[in-house]
Amino acid sequence: MKRWIVRVAAPFWVALYIGIFKLGGVTIFVSLEVLWGVWAAALIMVCLYGLWGTIFYLVLLQSDSFEHLKGFLDRFLEKKNGKVFVWLRKKFVAETEKSVTSPLLIMLVFIVESPLTGVPLIRFDYPKEKFWTGILWIWTGAVLEVVTWFLPIYGGGFTAVKGLLSWFGWG
Repeated sequence: MKRWIVRVAAPFWVALYIGIFKLGGVTIFVSLEVLWGVWAAALIMVCLYGLWGTIFYLVLLQSDSFEHLKGFLDRFLEKKNGKVFVWLRKKFVAETEKSVTSPLLIMLVFIVESPLTGVPLIRFDYPKEKFWTGILWIWTGAVLEVVTWFLPIYGGGFTAVKGLLSWFGWG
């Protein structure tokens, strides 16, 4: 049962993200802005991103492939002797008890990239026993995504266009 969930649900959920947030995110946000204002639209988008990320994280928790990835990295890096490879092995393989990704990196991935890459990073970093910490980071990332992209770009742009239209007497 778990294999089916991961093999079918994860690609479906990624496609849903691309369809809704990447292709239709602006339309959704601007429509919500027109209906309820910029802050309500921002809150709804945070909820949408948070729910999407939480479900994607729970789907990824059904797979053991992230634990196997650490073993693969260990086998790959044990044959390498360069300073970078030794650091990578120490950083990502040897420290299994605590998280290896800095909170700053997690936040930057959500801000610069998206939850689509942030959620797998969180899944790699936090094992199944620490899933509540992962969910907390996903919701923090959802807030960061909306505050750094949607509010300034779409919220500010929409407000500017609306102000220009009303200045010309069209709005």
